This record gives sequence, C-alpha cells and structure tokens, in this order.
Amino acid sequence: MPLITYDRVTGRISQVQNTPAVRPDDQVMNYSGTFKSGMLQTHYVKDDDVVPRPVFEITTSKEEIAADGEDSARFENIPPGTVAIVNGEEHVVEDGTVELTADNPGEITVGFRLWPYIETNGVIVAK
Repeated sequence: MPLITYDRVTGRISQVQNTPAVRPDDQVMNYSGTFKSGMLQTHYVKDDDVVPRPVFEITTSKEEIAADGEDSARFENIPPGTVAIVNGEEHVVEDGTVELTADNPGEITVGFRLWPYIETNGVIVAK
C-alpha cells in the first residue's frame, strides 16, 4: 500500500512511495487505491481523501479581437485571488473578470493559476 505525503494546509501531494521523506509541514496517509502516473498533477488531498483537482470554469467572450485598442476579449467567472498571467506578466484577479485589448496584431498568451485548480492557459489573437 503506497504512502502519500502531502501538505497539511493545501493538500498538495508531494510524493507517493513506500517510505516517505517527511518535512515538518507534511502529512502522511495510507492510500488504498491505485495511484497512477500523472496523479501528482491532477489530484490532491481533501478531507483525508485523494480527489481530482477542480478545473476552472472561466468563460471567454471571444478568442479573436481587432488590434485597434478598443475591441476586447473578456474572461469571466474567475475565482477571486486567481493569478492571471498575460504575456508573462502576473496580475491578481479580485473582481472575477479580465478584459484584454491590443493595439498591435499578434498573439496574447493568457493563463490562470490558483491552488487547487488545475492551471489553464490559452491564446487570444489580435488581428
């Protein structure tokens, strides 16, 4: 039976093995299920159980905008505290929305990160 080492506060799983190397803030639990490759990235511990990490339910108004500085793509339903990464720059979202405009043609890379959600990213094209 594998042992799962995870962070007591966040539930982030750090390792799965027979003999864990435990840090002071880690918790260890026996796991009776089958822990498959990749589950470190897709699962976490919540209420003493290994569960899938939630996915963002962010909506996007459109994936293509005019490069005129006025047309915009709007992302909504973003959980407060999410870090939005726009072309490598990080911004904390407090009001649940991000609106993007562009003055020049090109691709705008957009990502969203907030534990325990699975990080997501995409591209808005400005023409």
